[in-house]
Amino acid sequence: MIKIKDLIQEDIYGRMATVFHRTSISDLVNKVFTDGFKIGYGNIYGKGFYSTYDLESQLNDKMKDSYGNVIVKFQVTIDNFLIFDYSEFIKSPLGRTLKYTEDDFILKQLDHFKLDYNVEDLTRDIRIYKTKSYHIAAACLINIKNLIFKIDGMIFSGNRDGNVLVCYRPDKLIIPMSFTLDEGKTWTKTEPNLNYFKKVFTNRNSDNSKLSVFGIKELRDGLTLETIQSKYKWLLDADFEDAILYENDGVLVWESGTWKDGKWEGGIWYDGTWYDGTWERGTWKGGTWKDGVWGKGTWMDGEWNDGTWFGGEWESGTWNGGKWLGGQWNGGTWERGVWEDGVWEDGYWWDGTWFKGIWNGGKWEGGTWKHGKWFGGTWRTGTWEGGTWKDKKSIAPNKR
Repeated sequence: MIKIKDLIQEDIYGRMATVFHRTSISDLVNKVFTDGFKIGYGNIYGKGFYSTYDLESQLNDKMKDSYGNVIVKFQVTIDNFLIFDYSEFIKSPLGRTLKYTEDDFILKQLDHFKLDYNVEDLTRDIRIYKTKSYHIAAACLINIKNLIFKIDGMIFSGNRDGNVLVCYRPDKLIIPMSFTLDEGKTWTKTEPNLNYFKKVFTNRNSDNSKLSVFGIKELRDGLTLETIQSKYKWLLDADFEDAILYENDGVLVWESGTWKDGKWEGGIWYDGTWYDGTWERGTWKGGTWKDGVWGKGTWMDGEWNDGTWFGGEWESGTWNGGKWLGGQWNGGTWERGVWEDGVWEDGYWWDGTWFKGIWNGGKWEGGTWKHGKWFGGTWRTGTWEGGTWKDKKSIAPNKR
């Protein structure tokens, strides 16, 4: 059983977007699974799969009269999409990695995709049509040669159809999830088709995509993918929700959400809350850990409330309690517990026992330190049995 709830939010988020497509073809989902999505005749923004990334954009009478009474929910990988609305760009993959401002985020994307464009003309268009992203998208299509062959799609606010996502390679990127016949009041989940999912993943990898998604919203019991069964079997026993999981260059990445229990064996954790369980290796970049065991890796930010840390590096944040047996601490506050080995470079230690290592700065207010070097700061009480003290202004421990 795969315990996944609301894996992807219903808008643009991370590397996936949940989108909606209105049609008159009642069995569109089955046709997509068997024959692939057939691109229609619309080509205002290039021939492709046209959808909206919110349901509200599909619910006006004009949309229903023009396209039909069936709304299908899809998911799309948006790593290589041009995004023209700033509010959506900042939540996207490039929005997390590029250095940009609200005035130049479109140009930064064009440079990232190595597109040839006229800076003056496009800058003028962006200035004139700043609040009309569909105009800027059209200008890029007109002025950038072979644009649709160099990106996977575009995201913008349409003049008539709301918040638009157009995908130029739907046979490789879109996954049907469910459909509604009553304007979104009730949804029927699509029947799983493992062969289709395998084809989508194979196409992504053959195109040198860095993304191989195995976590998909609303995965049902009984639908399993070979990537999970073989390489990430340990995920099947985990209890997590509201999260984005994907594989990037062979590294498992968690972008957001809550992990409630279980074992994490490798990869990178970017954000969220961890309640309990075991972490064995990888990199943690933000969030809150409330209990459990950390085996090895790097903790870059956040707050640790309780538990045991066996090895690795801690770069900043607050440690409130527990036991740390080895590694390096670069900054932050330690409030209570035992640290048996490693390097502390800055911050405050309030209580506990530290047996070996180097302390470069900060304040120690209580406890026992048996060996190492202290370069600066204040020691108020406790016992220190060996090492070097380089700051004469500090209050020396009882025994040195």
